[in-house]
Amino acid sequence: MRDPKRAGLWCLTAAAFLLIGIWIIDLALPLGVAVGTLYIIPVLLCAWLPGRQFLVLPAAAATALVVLDFFTSSPLLQVPLWMVVANRAISVLLIWAVAAIGLWLQKALEAVDPAQRGVNLMPGLARPRDSKT
Repeated sequence: MRDPKRAGLWCLTAAAFLLIGIWIIDLALPLGVAVGTLYIIPVLLCAWLPGRQFLVLPAAAATALVVLDFFTSSPLLQVPLWMVVANRAISVLLIWAVAAIGLWLQKALEAVDPAQRGVNLMPGLARPRDSKT
């Protein structure tokens, strides 16, 4: 069985590198480009781990970077300011919507009886098993 702390450390490290990479891309592009939606990727990466911190930490960091990019990018706006603000607000909304859905899914999985967690709830999607005849 995998060590959850080690998996969590790996996930947060990978998310940190992704966040930094996305932020660098975000800084290089003009404010009107919707790069902020890419910040969802590190949140999704950590969604499979149990524990709120693995969703909240990347979502909080992504939000901080979206806001930071707004203040550190070039002041020469190529689009109206209201579009930039709306774009950033939508990015933050999407980041937290993904985190909220992940938290909801975690809570739903915790409510499932541990004996039933391995049971395929969608048998029509199951792979056919090799039957020994």
